[in-house]
Amino acid sequence: MQETFWINVIQGAVITISALVILGFTTSGFAQSDSEIFPEWIKTTIKFWADGMMTDTELKNALEYMIENGIIKIEQPSKGFGGILATDDQKIISGISFAGLDLSNVNFVNAKVIDVDFTGADLSGKDFTWTTFHNVDFTNTNLSDTNLSNQNLSGLILSGTILKNSDLSGANMEGVAFDNVDLSNTNLQNANLEKITMKNSILTNANLDGVNLLKSTISQTRLDETSLKNSVLKDSDLSWSMFDHADLTNADLSNAKFDNTNFRLVNFNNAKLDNADFRDAILEEANLAGAKLIGSNLSEMKLSRINLSGANLTGADISNSILIESNLANADFDNTMAKGADMRGAILKNSEWKNANLEEVNLSNADLTFAVIDQAIMGNTTITNSIFKDVDLTESQIYGFINECEVKPFSNLIGCDLSNESISGIQMQGSDLRFADLSNTMLENIILTNSNLENSNLQGAKLIDVDLSNAIFKDTMINNSTLNNVIFTDVSLEGINLQDSIISNVDFVDVNLQGVDMSFVRISDSDMTGADMTGADMRYAIIDNTIAKYVDFTDANLDTIIVRNSDLSKSNFEGVHLNQIDFDNIVLKHTDMTGLNLENDKITNSDFSDAILSKIKLAGANLQNSIFTNAEIKFANLAGSDLTNADMSGTNLEGSILTSAILIQ
Repeated sequence: MQETFWINVIQGAVITISALVILGFTTSGFAQSDSEIFPEWIKTTIKFWADGMMTDTELKNALEYMIENGIIKIEQPSKGFGGILATDDQKIISGISFAGLDLSNVNFVNAKVIDVDFTGADLSGKDFTWTTFHNVDFTNTNLSDTNLSNQNLSGLILSGTILKNSDLSGANMEGVAFDNVDLSNTNLQNANLEKITMKNSILTNANLDGVNLLKSTISQTRLDETSLKNSVLKDSDLSWSMFDHADLTNADLSNAKFDNTNFRLVNFNNAKLDNADFRDAILEEANLAGAKLIGSNLSEMKLSRINLSGANLTGADISNSILIESNLANADFDNTMAKGADMRGAILKNSEWKNANLEEVNLSNADLTFAVIDQAIMGNTTITNSIFKDVDLTESQIYGFINECEVKPFSNLIGCDLSNESISGIQMQGSDLRFADLSNTMLENIILTNSNLENSNLQGAKLIDVDLSNAIFKDTMINNSTLNNVIFTDVSLEGINLQDSIISNVDFVDVNLQGVDMSFVRISDSDMTGADMTGADMRYAIIDNTIAKYVDFTDANLDTIIVRNSDLSKSNFEGVHLNQIDFDNIVLKHTDMTGLNLENDKITNSDFSDAILSKIKLAGANLQNSIFTNAEIKFANLAGSDLTNADMSGTNLEGSILTSAILIQ
């Protein structure tokens, strides 16, 4: 008597004959009433068919006979499984789980795969030519080195999937969700990836030329060294992804979102980036040559050495961005907001800036040869050593940048280039020298009273016997200059840069020097009586034979300063920094230095008579030959100080520490 075998199937589900051998070893696929093993006569029948000794039609007839005669009975559909063979022109695989199986001998060419679970399966190297997929789960599946070109792959489940080195060119994957998928070195050329969602995936060195990624979301994904030439990423969100060294030549990224996207060294040549917002992106050393950036936002970005040559930035915002040594040649910046941008050393040859805002832009050492700056705003623009050859400044809100300026009293010298000139023996009072370039210029015996030198450049200039009384010096650069016998009566030099200058016989009486940078200056034979030097920087300065009585040094930095033969009496040292100072033969009479820290400093041969030095820290200080007559030094720390030959007569040392101090007379 023949046994009856029961097969669990999903209603309507079928499987190719070629897969039937595999199903014979799948315990979840087939079951019989008495045993989990097929009887030998069924195995032999299938073997005859597999070995070509039985035709498909003969096998089909045999199976139909066994079903009709009750030898094989089909149960009601069981949940989660199906499978029945078909021998039509196309092989069909449906409703089956291949999770974790070895499918190395399975041929999927021209198969129809429906509702199949390949979780954890190894399908590497498979040829899926003419294969169709519907509702297939490739979770953690190895599909590396496979051919999936020109397939309709929409609706696939791709999570933890490996697709390295595979061919997906021309495939339709619209709307697919990619989660932790490895697509490195994959060919996706001309594929349709519209509206996909991709996160935590790898596309390193992949070919995405001509790919449609319209309105897609790609986050936390690596696209480094990936080719995206002629691709469409319009209206996509590429936030938190990395495109290092990627090629986006001719790509369309208009209206795309780039929050924290890394575009370092990316090639955007001729890409379309209209209305793109790059503010939170990284564009270090990127190539945007010829890119269309109309209305884009590049404000407050680090764009040093970026290539924007020939790019169209009409109406763009590059305000407060750093574009040091960048290539902006032949670029169109019409109606662009560039206020506060740093373009030092940039190449702007043949660039256009019609109606642009260039206020407070630093163009030092920039090359603007043949640039068009028609009707632009250039207030407070810095042009140190810039090249303005044949520049068109028609109707711009700044004047000059010409070399042949008419120098006379009450002259309009705004923006004039007077660098390296020698001007002497003339009166220039009341002149307007805003933005003028006087770098390395010799100004001797000149009257510039009541003149306006706002934002002018006096770097390296030599001023001898110059009267600058009542002149305006806002944001003027005078560093590395030489000032000899210059008068600054009733002048404000607040915030001025005088670094590395040589100053002698200069009248700074009652001058406002708040926040001035006088580091590394050499001052001699000058009068600074009553000057306000609040917050000034005088580090490494050398002062000799100068009167600085009643000076307000509040919060100034005098670290490592050297002062010789000068009078600083009754000056205000509140909050001042005095580390490693070297004072010799200094008058500090009646000066309040309460609580100052002068430990290990040198103040020799100086006069502290009647000074207030309570709570001062002088531990380890060199105070040799100094005078402290009638000084108040209560509760001070003089431990280890050298007071050799010091005059301490009448000194109040109440509560002071003199441990290990040297008091030899």
